[in-house]
Amino acid sequence: MLNYRNFHGRVIRVSRLQNSVNGNPRWSLSLLLGDGALHRFVTPIDAGWVYGKSWQWYEGLTAFVTVGPRKNSRTIESIKVGGI
Repeated sequence: MLNYRNFHGRVIRVSRLQNSVNGNPRWSLSLLLGDGALHRFVTPIDAGWVYGKSWQWYEGLTAFVTVGPRKNSRTIESIKVGGI
């Protein structure tokens, strides 16, 4: 059974990362959780759904982030942002 993990918090920072070797964009997002913990997440390499998001507008908004089932995974599998 795959155990995806969910995080909920406020987006503190959004940064553009270096493109993948295939030229597709990657993003990093820092999320401040309700308990005061700060977590950094990254978009997957060569994921098409990354194009459909307005990442730079997410700063300051509340987000629900789901990460992959791998131990210590910080790769965003899905994101839902309030206010957009």
